Amino acid sequence: MSAMPSLAADLADIVAGPSAPGVSIAYGTVVAADSRTVDVRIGGSVVAGICMTTSCRGAAPGQRAILIGSPPLWTAIGIIA
Repeated sequence: MSAMPSLAADLADIVAGPSAPGVSIAYGTVVAADSRTVDVRIGGSVVAGICMTTSCRGAAPGQRAILIGSPPLWTAIGIIA
């Protein structure tokens, strides 16, 4: 039996991302940042005071941020270079 269907299913699971109900991944643009939080524009609205992981330290206005959460509660988990 071929391993291809299994590999395809594994790849689909990886690409699909998290499947927890109510959890979303979003991309936005940093509007402002301090040492603990970022303000991010998501789809035309600015969400202020988003907590961030240490990987977002040094975020600057204009950079793209990766957010995970259940709106309206978000956490910034990365900055796209």
